[in-house]
Amino acid sequence: MKKRNLVSYLAILMAIGFIIAVVGIIIDGQVMQESYETTAAQSYNYRVAIL
Repeated sequence: MKKRNLVSYLAILMAIGFIIAVVGIIIDGQVMQESYETTAAQSYNYRVAIL
């Protein structure tokens, strides 16, 4: 394989890896937001129940 083709191939793989990482971060953020909202709702319900 020519050196230029190898460099292009590695650049493409790095770009794909970056995209996968960004998508993973976005998904993790959404999961964390849902978890926070659930916890906040539960805390509110507990406070209301105590009062």
